[in-house]
Amino acid sequence: MKVLVPVSCKGSSETLFTVAERLLSDHPDAQVTILHVTKGSTSFYRRSPLGVEQTLPEPERQQVLALEGEVRRRFTPWYGRVQFRHAVGDPSAVILRVANTEGYDLIIMNRHNRGPVHLPVGTVSRAVVSEANCNVLLVR
Repeated sequence: MKVLVPVSCKGSSETLFTVAERLLSDHPDAQVTILHVTKGSTSFYRRSPLGVEQTLPEPERQQVLALEGEVRRRFTPWYGRVQFRHAVGDPSAVILRVANTEGYDLIIMNRHNRGPVHLPVGTVSRAVVSEANCNVLLVR
């Protein structure tokens, strides 16, 4: 079973990590990908000897590195079954592209809404639920 777990650096990953740990413990065949998506508007392009590359502002880069370190530490018992990925772009579009093109069986994600109006499900969660080709588990 391939499971995608999109997370953010905003401190809301604890519950998702707990759910992923339980899933890994209960399903020895499970492969989990922890995916963090940085909105494309926070990145910028720079020239390098290899051409033009997309990079992140230093505070965001540090947050991503810290999140990757936390994933490595926390999921050490399941080494080889958990990977961390980072992508830049529109969060719902990136999550859907990864899930739909790479054959994931399940997406586990937060249902929260960080907008000014409190809705039961956020816009990213709503888009993923409506367009994913696999099951989606929304966690509170």
